Amino acid sequence: MSRSTARIAGLAVAVTAASGLVLGGAAVPALAASAPYFVVLGTEQYPAPSVANGGHGCSTGLYSTQVSAGAPAYVAAIGSNIYAGAPCVVKLERSADKGKSWTVIAPALTVPAVAGDITDAKTGNYYDGPGFEARACVALGAKAAPHCGKAISLAKGTGKPVGGPETVAYTKETTIVPAAGYCGTALFGSTVAKNASSRAGADVVGLSLKTTCTMYLQDSRNGGKTWSTVSASYTLPAKFAETASYTVNTVPDGPGTLARSCVRSGTSKAVSCTAPW
Repeated sequence: MSRSTARIAGLAVAVTAASGLVLGGAAVPALAASAPYFVVLGTEQYPAPSVANGGHGCSTGLYSTQVSAGAPAYVAAIGSNIYAGAPCVVKLERSADKGKSWTVIAPALTVPAVAGDITDAKTGNYYDGPGFEARACVALGAKAAPHCGKAISLAKGTGKPVGGPETVAYTKETTIVPAAGYCGTALFGSTVAKNASSRAGADVVGLSLKTTCTMYLQDSRNGGKTWSTVSASYTLPAKFAETASYTVNTVPDGPGTLARSCVRSGTSKAVSCTAPW
């Protein structure tokens, strides 16, 4: 189970646009150039998700910036704490000897357990071209043995890594749009409760998409009467089994400001937005 589908299980989100505000036929705001996205290479969750535990646990995914031939050969790990009841520890590891030994190449992420919130964190991006293998590992608690996903080696690529390490984010709201496949977004907050330092961000996740899936952030300074787009667009293509784009702590969201993330499928005018936070 991937980080994105684990989030769905943990929140018991039904595959229906009713989880958010659907703006059928509403004018879609002009969007800035699309931000980069990641391909999901492999995932790991512990304990294994089941009906008995409601999908709760620690989840991690290995994400790649190599979305086409010659694209940057970088990987990152993104971890989620899905009501696990203890901190989740996520590590990004590298092998230079075909898996005989492994070295932690990114500072370990400690993703806290917070009542009522799914929490997320992302490592920076690290090289994983020929001669190296990478894997993402997750453990429930600081002293537990890690559970590691499949080792992956990328093809040769050039360019700079996309994005750096992110601080912990707290999932506030989610929504999807009806589509062939899954096209959804989660709204993040940088704090458990809103205060003057709070910032908002979001992710967008595509599973077996048949068309593009686009997300952007909006805010309101008048209690939700009007909304302004305050981020670039994040557009996922319909060419991979699972893709995602991820940004946290992007825009100020303190008292007096509401934030939401919105998502649409393809060129449809129907836009689904999360409830505000």
